[in-house]
Amino acid sequence: MTHSMVSGLSWAPDGRSLGFVLGGRAVALLDLARLGTDPDGAASRIIKNATGVMPIHSVAHTPDGSALIYASGHTVERVPVAGGPAQVLARPEPPPGASLSLRFSVDGTGEHLLYVHEWRAYRVGLADGAVTSVPITVDERPCEGASPRAAW
Repeated sequence: MTHSMVSGLSWAPDGRSLGFVLGGRAVALLDLARLGTDPDGAASRIIKNATGVMPIHSVAHTPDGSALIYASGHTVERVPVAGGPAQVLARPEPPPGASLSLRFSVDGTGEHLLYVHEWRAYRVGLADGAVTSVPITVDERPCEGASPRAAW
């Protein structure tokens, strides 16, 4: 498995595997128990290849570790780590001027994700796709045009 960039790392709840994005085109899983035991590099396997032109960015494990949640553009999907079809969880409407890619963090319950655009935080319900936004208020903004980073 050869790709130019690895991003969006997510530890499994049991610490035995690591979910990640390969070159923006695939969601993959690294089985840490198999590291160094297989000369063919089978410790890594692709769970879901990207379809269409939108790159895949953030990835997170569900709290029980049975699935990975990822974003392809602004579409949030869930795919079982054992493989199988992906399920669309939400399609939040991007705010004006937002990036085409959605970078997010999933809460500990697996029921919500959080993303930031400019100085607003957006919470998306993964059961119903409902979006709530709140301004991020701080006394000092280090760089006026840049969005802050946030995580649960």
